[in-house]
Amino acid sequence: MTKRVVVGKYIMMNTGFAIDPRHDPRLLAATFARTGRIRISNFLLRDAAEMLHDELAASAAWRRVINGKDKVFEISRADFASLDPGYRIQIQDRITAASLNGFQFTYETIRISDDMVERGKSKTALDAFLDFMNGVDVRQFFRDLTQATRVDLIDGQATAYGPGDFLSRHDDNVVGKRRLGAYVLGLTKNWQQQWGGALQFHAGAPETWTPAFNTLALFVVPQQHSVDHVSSDADRLRLSVTGWLRNRS
Repeated sequence: MTKRVVVGKYIMMNTGFAIDPRHDPRLLAATFARTGRIRISNFLLRDAAEMLHDELAASAAWRRVINGKDKVFEISRADFASLDPGYRIQIQDRITAASLNGFQFTYETIRISDDMVERGKSKTALDAFLDFMNGVDVRQFFRDLTQATRVDLIDGQATAYGPGDFLSRHDDNVVGKRRLGAYVLGLTKNWQQQWGGALQFHAGAPETWTPAFNTLALFVVPQQHSVDHVSSDADRLRLSVTGWLRNRS
């Protein structure tokens, strides 16, 4: 049975997740309004972030996604690993070359359904996290922070970036999606700056945010940003849950 518990002045759905009560969205709102972006360390209570990290680190559900000229290609982690190493290098070279002339990406994902009923059939922490994010009071947290009059839906997916992975410059403004803001909940432990994989902002005052554990990046849409190439030296995956705050109409 789902319970409601008071955290600070916000009531959070007891899905195993809770925002750290030290975060007052009305105090954070001034920074967000001034810059169009904000980074919040220790966003969740620590145990919740650890639970989500551990599940993603051990999951076998990852699928590689690659942006093609006219479509997005998907392949399971196991099937991609079984390809001839030389062929995988050719694919990476083609992706890198394509990124010089347009939008391009390659990384791994675990998708999460927008349908609450479908998520309810799952027992994963990832689905529980998105249920938590769509709770009435969590959406109110983000309305207070962004000063948006409506946040009807929060969607999401897990992402994992390893050596060679990247997401080239774009602004998240997709017709029909009605995106108000984008979020990235970093779940990477002990990431080293020299490994790349940084979230980079290109408009206004440029900024580079190195991946960090249990840190939420939130920024207004549209806004030019990218994820830098992950170095071959990286000895772990850059894990996160990312998605958008949206209006239904």
